Amino acid sequence: MLRVPRGRRGRRGPRGRRQTDVDRLKHLSGPWGRYEPGPLRRGWFLRLCRSMPPRWAGERASLLLRRLARAGLNTPLDTEVWGLRLRLFPSGNVAEARILFMPQQWDWQERELLALRAKAGFVFVDVGANVGGYSFWMHKVLGSDATVVAIEPDPQLVAGLEANLSWNACDNVRVVPAAVGASADEGTLFVRADNLGENSLERPDVHDSAIVRTETVTVRPLAALLQAEGLTRVDALKIDIEGMELPVMEAFFGEAPDELWPTLIITEFKETAGHGTAICAICSSATATARCSRPSWIS
Repeated sequence: MLRVPRGRRGRRGPRGRRQTDVDRLKHLSGPWGRYEPGPLRRGWFLRLCRSMPPRWAGERASLLLRRLARAGLNTPLDTEVWGLRLRLFPSGNVAEARILFMPQQWDWQERELLALRAKAGFVFVDVGANVGGYSFWMHKVLGSDATVVAIEPDPQLVAGLEANLSWNACDNVRVVPAAVGASADEGTLFVRADNLGENSLERPDVHDSAIVRTETVTVRPLAALLQAEGLTRVDALKIDIEGMELPVMEAFFGEAPDELWPTLIITEFKETAGHGTAICAICSSATATARCSRPSWIS
């Protein structure tokens, strides 16, 4: 039996920091600007982090500056990223912290590829949206000329995503609060205090003390979900769902009509499990272009 610890009893992270399950919902009320960075330490470090180039040396420098900037910070920050007003948390979610402190370095190659492919009427599907980084990027690139469907099962991440969308009038971005799977079902989402981006439907090890809560979520097949959203085509699909990519994509290409097959797929996979080879084979047979991102070891 998996014993899920209480939210305030997360594991200790690097340098003995205790990882806790922050109640994000209590920080989402109030207008944008409530958590504006201070003019000195926070604002200065934030600007300096974002001034580093999107390459190896710049990334290392940004990581050091980020550590200094978020020391003792227990609230989100309200800041502009890509011209959008966002409320982002500085810790507990690796992707979110990168978007907050170093957006120029976060998945820059994938974002450049999407920007090159983007055109008026572009349809983008963001599976495992997290805080919506890819969805916000597509809105930045095309504005209302893009149709974006962001799919995310964690209720707290969904609430934050919807709040950020409301502050920017992103009417072209739809949020679907669900998980995707090979078949319709109900599932248990295991939520991690140290990195919400690694929340998963896969049952964790019984000794994994970073799991601080569980959520019962609706699981929907991707093909049926997109058809229910009224989509007749997908120009690009990003899918990052912590090890479930392969069965979801196998089911999708087996069930979806050809016109719904994306021409570009951005995904992450478990290389040691052989998922990369299988996913690329699926994409080749579906005549889709795939960019497969290997797991990042920098947090």
